[in-house]
Amino acid sequence: MFEILPETHGRIVGLKASGKLTHEDYQAIIPELEKRITEEGKLHVLVILEELHMPEMSAMWDELKFDAKHGKDFDRCAIVGDRKWEKWMVNLSKPFFPSNIKYFDAAELDKAWEWLKEDL
Repeated sequence: MFEILPETHGRIVGLKASGKLTHEDYQAIIPELEKRITEEGKLHVLVILEELHMPEMSAMWDELKFDAKHGKDFDRCAIVGDRKWEKWMVNLSKPFFPSNIKYFDAAELDKAWEWLKEDL
């Protein structure tokens, strides 16, 4: 599931992704992100990965479609997690994601927020 974090304001969007992401999770969050893109322009997004499991195939497809459509609408993307495979996935996605994407360990959450707020 996705949760919008209270730090969200203006061009800054904070999300927590946890559990097994589903098609329904993406159907709930995508309109919120698209609305913010329309209202604010390019976003700076922080995603905290918490007890994340392999998503449903339909959710992975939703993510790919959203990234293809809106990848250019993000200036910075900070991914915060605590698993090696999460860091590996972020590094693997860098060539395909036009925004500045960076992985932070969970203990570096404050540092991730600071980086996200640069150049605003």
